[in-house]
Order: sequence, then structure tokens, then C-alpha cells
Amino acid sequence: MSHIFISYSTKNKEYAYRLAEALKTRGYNIWIDNEKLGGGDDWWKMIVTALQKSAAFIVIMTPQSHDSHYVQTEVTLAIDWHKPIFPLHLSGDKKAVNWLKLTTRQIESVNGGVLPSDDFFQRLPEAARSEGQGKEADVSPDELIVDDAVARVIENPPPADDVADDGDDFDVDAAIDAFEEAEENEDWYAAAEWLRRIREHGEWPSIFLLDDYERDIAERVAELELQKERDRQRPAAERDYRRILTRIERGDPPERIAMMVSAFREQYDWYDPQDLRYRFPHVLTVLPPPFEWCAIPAGEVTLVGRKDSYIAEGESRTFPVAA
Repeated sequence: MSHIFISYSTKNKEYAYRLAEALKTRGYNIWIDNEKLGGGDDWWKMIVTALQKSAAFIVIMTPQSHDSHYVQTEVTLAIDWHKPIFPLHLSGDKKAVNWLKLTTRQIESVNGGVLPSDDFFQRLPEAARSEGQGKEADVSPDELIVDDAVARVIENPPPADDVADDGDDFDVDAAIDAFEEAEENEDWYAAAEWLRRIREHGEWPSIFLLDDYERDIAERVAELELQKERDRQRPAAERDYRRILTRIERGDPPERIAMMVSAFREQYDWYDPQDLRYRFPHVLTVLPPPFEWCAIPAGEVTLVGRKDSYIAEGESRTFPVAA
């Protein structure tokens, strides 16, 4: 049975439970850690099982879940396993470093504890909906599909969120050394984590420009997340692009190609290996008679009502002109 996995900090459980009930009344099956689970490795394995078998992943964004080792591990797994992710911003800074991995997702605001909009519920996958009223999913760890990556996740659960993993023995100089090593190795996630620990510790040398480092590493992490999202989208982008090329080769009308290219760019503006956006510029309306498309050769050209343009050798341009 498919279900929606809800990730949250236990300090925000009141809202998480209200959200779960709202989902169930709309017919969705949900999985939520509602404190009926016991402690230990079986508990973590059950969480991993439920996440792996989920049809969608909802994370409630708050300062507490931002700092939660469990929530951040769950978010990372959901991204790695290409789950549809639906972030809900309840409170705090949604641009905080641990949330940068969600920058390419559509984040819905539920500030003040309001429930999500009808549009949010409608975007959830039908695969997680059951006949009639929804219910909590009963997932057994025995159902887990275990490969090497999953096995490592199970064997290394995150540290408990209510225990300070550094304690009073935190060595800020060693942490700075670890950060610099991670930065040198371009391990941006590790670098961000060390900066978080230094910030949480509350004291650091004045010569260590923490604010500047945080901004720089945040940009690096955002670039990584953007690249991950593009890598995820690439197969679909390449398929649609090939479809457009096929239509060009068979001689479809240029205005039709231009409309397809425009629609393609709205979703994949980063992918255009053959510069179709220049060869088939967007036209807002279908051209009425007596206009038709005309190829413009290289050199200087003057268009009515526009300034002179120069088209370099090897470039291709088409413009609507009177027949």
C-alpha cells in the first residue's frame, strides 16, 4: 500500500498530527512516527522502510527540524531516492543552510500553523490515496528492499536529536581545521555541517569570518542541489529535445517548432545543446496570413521598427515577414 511519509521534529508534533489527520480525511494513506514505535535499530529500520516505500515525502520546515539529525537524514534519503518532495514551511528561515537542498522544490507556507492550501493537497500523488478514508500505513521492516546503500543507512542511524553531539569538549580550532579540510576537498555538505557546529558552539576566533564562509558554502551547496535536480531531470529533457529535433528533421512548420521550443524552455531552460532558442525564437501568436517565416542570412540586417542587427556566420535566425 503506497503512502505519504511525514518528516518532522518531535517539537512540532502537534502540527504534524493535525496535518496527518487532514491528509487522512482526504483519503490519503500516511506514515508518521507517532511515538508508537520503540527505540533501537528496529525503529530506525522501520523509518527507512516506510520512507523507501512511500509515494511522496512531506517535510515540515521549522528551526527544530532544520537542526534535527533525523529529519535532515530523511530529507537526504528522499532526495537520493527521487521521491516527490512537498516541503511545508511552518516557521524559521527557509533559506537556512540545511534547507538549501530544497531550493528547487515548491515550498508552501503554512506560517501560523494553518493547514496547506487545496492546491497543495491536489498536487499529492493519487497513488497514496485509498478508497474512502485514508489511514496510517503499517509497514514491516521485512519488506525493505536492501541494497548496499540502504544497508549503510540502516547500520548508521543519525545521532539522537536531544543529545548534544559535541558537548562541553567542543574544540573550535579542531572544528575550523575540519571545515578547512572539507572546503579544500570540495566536500560542501561536510563544510556546511562544520560551520553549523561552530555557529551552534557560539564562540570562534575573530579572524575566522564565519558569516562570509556561511554565505560562500551556502552558495556551493545550492549549486550542488541545483545540479542534482538537473541530473534528475536530464533524461526527460533529452527525450523531449529529441522529439523536437525529429520534427525539425521531418520539416514541420517553423512556427510550430517555435511554440514547442518555447514550451520546452519553460521547463528545461538550462538544456539547449543545439541552440534551438535562437533558431526558433518564441512567437506570442500564430502568424496570420500574409506573413510567413523567412531565414535571415549572416551579415547586417534592418528590421522595420527595430535597430540594425548583426548576425554572425554560423548563426541562424528566422523572422516573420510579409509574403
